[in-house]
Amino acid sequence: MDICTYIIDQPHSKEVVAEVVAYIGRDPQRMDELMQGFMTGSYRLAQRAAWTIRKIGDVHPEMVQPYISDLIPLLQAEVHDAIPRNILALFAQWELPEDTWGTLWDLCFEWLNNPQKPIAIRVHAMTVLGNIASHYPELAGELHMVIESHMPEGSAGFQSRGRKILKKLDKILA
Repeated sequence: MDICTYIIDQPHSKEVVAEVVAYIGRDPQRMDELMQGFMTGSYRLAQRAAWTIRKIGDVHPEMVQPYISDLIPLLQAEVHDAIPRNILALFAQWELPEDTWGTLWDLCFEWLNNPQKPIAIRVHAMTVLGNIASHYPELAGELHMVIESHMPEGSAGFQSRGRKILKKLDKILA
């Protein structure tokens, strides 16, 4: 199966994502084929492949983690919102390499403070920031203030995640 062609030719659905995830399994060559298409293919392919990559990362994180340094530049590019939403959802679950923290802090902080960004991106960015701040107590206070400032206008999901992260930050600051 040509993974990238299949993703483009099939309807964008949970079933197709599940098929591709099952096909790739733990095969590094198939994963590399998907990642190369995701990073260098068309806008539409990247948009559709993002969900598949997230699902692979959910069930087989070891298949996606080697590509962390390749995914960060995609966060900095002008891409479809599906790409940062799905990448940040994975990053929010993992302990990321320390050499990525500075770049991710700056980017996620900007997105958290941007009310024009979709809520899912802001919420996942908030989680990534909370994970980084757990290693740097001096950043925890700054993040705490920013989250509190956005809570009143935040959606229910934003507020729920915000409360969880604020509790975590309170422990760091205590």
